[in-house]
Order: sequence, then C-alpha cells, then structure tokens
Amino acid sequence: MPHQENPILERVDAIIVSIVPDTKEIEELARSMNYSVKKIFVQKRPSPDPKFFIGSGKIDEIKGFLSTVEGKNVKVATFNAPLKPSQIFHIQNATGLTVFDRTRLILEIFSNRARSQEAQLQVELAKLEYEVPFVKELIHRSKKGEHPGYMAGGEYPVNTYFDMITKRIKRIKGSLRTMKKDREERRKHRRDEGFFLISIAGYTNVGKSQLLNSLTNEDVIVEDRFFSTLFTITRRGEGKTGGAFLFSDTVGFIHDLPPWLIEAFNSTLEEIYLSDLILLVVDVSESEWVCVYKILTSFSFLQFEDSTPAIILAFNKMDLVEDVVILDNKIEQIIVKLKEHNVPILDYCKISAKEKTNLETLKLKIVKSIEKLEYIDRLKIILSKGDNLDHLTNIDVLENWLFNNSLVLSASRDDKIFSYEILAKRSNISKIKNRIDELGLRSTN
Repeated sequence: MPHQENPILERVDAIIVSIVPDTKEIEELARSMNYSVKKIFVQKRPSPDPKFFIGSGKIDEIKGFLSTVEGKNVKVATFNAPLKPSQIFHIQNATGLTVFDRTRLILEIFSNRARSQEAQLQVELAKLEYEVPFVKELIHRSKKGEHPGYMAGGEYPVNTYFDMITKRIKRIKGSLRTMKKDREERRKHRRDEGFFLISIAGYTNVGKSQLLNSLTNEDVIVEDRFFSTLFTITRRGEGKTGGAFLFSDTVGFIHDLPPWLIEAFNSTLEEIYLSDLILLVVDVSESEWVCVYKILTSFSFLQFEDSTPAIILAFNKMDLVEDVVILDNKIEQIIVKLKEHNVPILDYCKISAKEKTNLETLKLKIVKSIEKLEYIDRLKIILSKGDNLDHLTNIDVLENWLFNNSLVLSASRDDKIFSYEILAKRSNISKIKNRIDELGLRSTN
C-alpha cells in the first residue's frame, strides 16, 4: 500500500523570538510548518521576563517591524521556549500576532503529520492537555472581567469548554488503552513467531526512515523535515538472514519535550522498550558536540524502569563527510564522550542509508549483538536425508520455517546430511524442536 503524503501546508509569514543565540532547531521546526521566517529577534538575557518573556523594549521593536513592508503580512510569532499562559496572552494582546511557543509549534507539526487513528488520538490528547492550563488562565481572567484575546477573544463559555476538554481526554485515554491491548497481542504474536524486533530510533531528521527503506527494500516516505514519522512503521528485513528481523521506524526525539507530551506518545516508546535491539541513528555530518548532545537526548528517552535495550549506534550520512580520517576521529571522540556519560553501546557502525553503504556490515553487527543477549541460545540442527523422499521434502519445509522463525547463521547440505546453525530466543527453542518432530524428522545433534 502506498504511503500517504503529508499535506502541503499554506505558507505563512512568521517571526522567531529567542533569548538564546542558537535558533537553528526552532528555524527547522518553523520550516516544517512551512513558515516563511521574515526576521529572527534574539534578546540575550539570563532569565525570561515574567510578563512578555522578552523585555517590553523588544516587544516595541517587534511592533515596529510589523509596520514595515517586510513585516506587514506576518501572522505568527514562534518563541524558542515554552511559554506560560499569561505570557502568551500578554504577547498576543500587545502585538496582535498568533503566538506559538516551542511546545505548541511541535504539537501543530504533530497534528499535520498524524495519519493512523492512534497517532491522531495521541496528538489530540496532547493538544487538549496542552490547552488545559490556558483554559484555566482564561477562566481566571474572565472572572476578573479581562478580555484576554485568546480563543475568540474570551467570549466562549470557557467553563463549558473546560468540562468538554476533560471529558474528551478521558474518552481518548480509554480508546488508547484498548489500542494498547491490541498492540500487546501483535507483539506477543511476533515474539511467538521468533522474530527479532529492532527499533530504529534517534533524534528527529537523522535519516531513520531512509535506513528502514534500505534495510527492508520498502518505500516509506522520506522527508527532509522534522517529525515526518509520528507513528511506528514496522517492516520485515530483506534476504534469508534479514527475514528474521522486524525493523520499526519510530518517532524522532527532540529535547525539552514536556512529560505529558512524552506520555501521549507512549505507544511509540513502548515499541522501543520491548525491542530486542535498538539502532540509534546519528547524523555524523553534524559537529561532534551536536552528535553527542543528540545521542544523550535520545538516550534519555530510551531508559525504561531502570533498564535500557541493547543499542548499536548507526553513524549515518557518512557520504557527507569527505575525509575518512576526520570521520573516524570524530566517531572515536564521540564514543569516548558517551563512555564518560555511561551510555551503554554494544557496537557502532558508520553507514550511509541513502547510498546503502556498509549496510551488510551493520547487519553482521546486528547478528553479533543479538547473540550477546542473555535470552538467546545458539542451536545446531543436523538432519539425515536417508532414502526417504518425504524426508527431503520435509527438510525443505523445515528449512523455510527456520528462516522465518529464527536467525539462521549457516545452512549447509551434502548428499545425506543437512546442517543448520541458528540463533533463537530461549523461549522459542521448544517450538523449534516440536516443529522438527511434527515433520517426522530427527536431529542427530
């Protein structure tokens, strides 16, 4: 089934406001919403202004810009930080602009990316929970007789709206609990079939979807935008060895997400927590400190109940780094810094998902890493063909079944002997032996 494209958003003129000089990420977020950024206002200050987040002088500067030819069509101000409800009200009243803080901007991107029913419910839940403190502030201001300039000027019967929000939140959580049970059943089926679940995780826009495509020969949509994947996409690996792997592309991480927003996307995180292995993708074309920062941010999402699934670092986009020596030195320094932060890495591999460079090496590292897992056993199966033609047919049936239900390290045959060496989950060993018995075969090992 072809994947549905994300909608093309109407282009909107916007400004960016920040109290830190690094605005690269908020610019990327704005680009993902198809905003045309007309000006970036930076006011370095140790802490936000309680009323406007920025000083009143900077507010006047913004108002002056809005009266110019370049700024006359600006409709949105995006702030490079979370804002308090009162700050948003004050800024909107002072400037007449629609104000998006960093959290709301991310939510709007999520809203425009969600395609599955579950993703749409997750986004709706997150947006409603984001609205709750704003509605409370609106109720507070309405009681004081103020006209806050939010939600149609505050004329909406906000108490009724607040009740509607809380009831809708309760219904959505009930629906998501039902979907969670369905996911658990699907995962149980995958585990029973012997598949190895591998999550492709990492910071947003590092090439996760491209890697999924390259490992599975699929055509999942790849976009150079933040959060192009919001819900988990699972596909089977290629080839006889790859057939034992189920790769899942997951939502990209980003720093400073509020806890309630992380909770809203818990289904995606569950897929990661329950996987056998994580491919943590890194854009190695970025600077060393950015790579380390984004790995540490991603790692903070991967810890669950004091445990972390096994991790392989996939240093992606090596094709964008021309000097191999510089690349290797950068990776070496990144690994050293991660050890200083006690990040448990089983292995790492430099790759280009786009060019499909070193993917076979990555697959070998996946196999070796899986073999290190405490619940994995190596099993050797030796079968004799004998003179019974039915045995030969059943051996072929068993071989196909083994490739679909375990990780086959080697398979060899001569005139009489068929030999297989496999990796399988300990819980699946009895199922393999039962399958051999069902086919009337007997292992000589």
